[in-house]
Amino acid sequence: MICHNTYLNIGKLQVKNAIITNKELGNFFMIDDENIGKIVEAIKLKKYKQICINETDKECNFEKNKKLIQNAFQEILPNKSKFEI
Repeated sequence: MICHNTYLNIGKLQVKNAIITNKELGNFFMIDDENIGKIVEAIKLKKYKQICINETDKECNFEKNKKLIQNAFQEILPNKSKFEI
């Protein structure tokens, strides 16, 4: 799977454009009120080895959605990695 120009910083949600080339390994999500449940589910259930998340032009509650994504990652990754310490 190739995911170009994409990163997520849990402290401050940051996303960039992405290209997914292998759907078996990962998925691409747009952050909006319609997709937030799918994004959170994919994170919590560890459905994919890699996900790319990007903002959309649609009106949505971005701050609320960002918090839901941060909480999902915090749930599956409660401890800092040795690189974050």
